[in-house]
Amino acid sequence: DAVDQVLRPEPKPKIRPVVATGDNTFFVQFAAFRLEKSARETAALLTTKHAQRLDGMILGFMRRGSYWRVVSDPMPREDAAALCRVFVSVGQDCIVKSLD
Repeated sequence: DAVDQVLRPEPKPKIRPVVATGDNTFFVQFAAFRLEKSARETAALLTTKHAQRLDGMILGFMRRGSYWRVVSDPMPREDAAALCRVFVSVGQDCIVKSLD
């Protein structure tokens, strides 16, 4: 399995390995694509579109298996569930996933 990494969309591209610390073992997944470019573009688009809801968070993307996933930062399960509920309430699909 490929090493999981979160890559940040423009304008602040960063490569950051996903490391679970303490209770931060969950993330919100917004989409999944076969192509890295699609995930990068969607992460940037959703970050811009939902900037107020994200309260400064920049969505990233990471490879898991053969898919590139648009994801939030790692966080406790309760926070991930609350963030996903906010997005579902405005019509944006998402799921809470474990880093395991």
